[in-house]
Amino acid sequence: MRDAFCARELAPLLQKKRQSIEEWALRHNWRYREQPGRGRHGHIKLWLIESMDEETRLALALRLQRDAVPALPQKTIIQGSPPLPPFPETPPAKLRKASFRADLVLKYLTAKRLAKRRGAPLCDARQGFVTLYNAGASYPAILAELGPTSEKTLERWAVMLRERGHDCGALVSHAGEHRRGTSVVTESEKELLLKLLLHQNRIKTGTAIGMAKLSLAAKNVPSPSSPGAMRHFINTFKSLHADVWTLAREGEKALIDKILPYFNRDRQDGGVV
Repeated sequence: MRDAFCARELAPLLQKKRQSIEEWALRHNWRYREQPGRGRHGHIKLWLIESMDEETRLALALRLQRDAVPALPQKTIIQGSPPLPPFPETPPAKLRKASFRADLVLKYLTAKRLAKRRGAPLCDARQGFVTLYNAGASYPAILAELGPTSEKTLERWAVMLRERGHDCGALVSHAGEHRRGTSVVTESEKELLLKLLLHQNRIKTGTAIGMAKLSLAAKNVPSPSSPGAMRHFINTFKSLHADVWTLAREGEKALIDKILPYFNRDRQDGGVV
């Protein structure tokens, strides 16, 4: 997978002139490695993607994925994040919507950068961006696809993109997949959640989800599932395996009292009622 591009390659992808890209790279302290070529000093600078500013990385990822460059996989994950398992096979309509979401996040980040450069308050820039967008005054084509949104949603999408190395697939909606018998929770997440919850410490579901996320991140193990998806997995497990859940968390007496069928004996003849 490509982890660096020269300015000539970046120019059509970012829709900028080569000289502008080189100036931007120097201004934002992009790192590079050199390779022999026809450059100014007999070599070419290959700018490392992992050192680029977030706005550029997202713009590059968007273009690579949207154009489906043959030399790259459909879901390009830019170097700098741990490798993550691919999402389940995704309908084109969901991929299209995810692309629009990523595009809106890019425009949102650009608006914040420009406001910061002007010295304008960031809170005003965020509110102004969302107000204009929701009113249809800016980016009406995206609004038609996605509908209204909020600052909180845009910030959450930005974090999701950042955590997955600006892979637009991070913004694919998995709502309703459980109704088709599929689960977006990874095996690593399931195993750790059950290890935490099937214990007489009786940790709360929300606490277990937070602990699982932190533990997997510390071990550099991918955890792409949302808290909602993880909670749904737990609730499904509880409904399907109430006996296992009760025994592990409350003990054998609770299992007998709450779950297992019981019989009342007639004291006179010892029979079962």
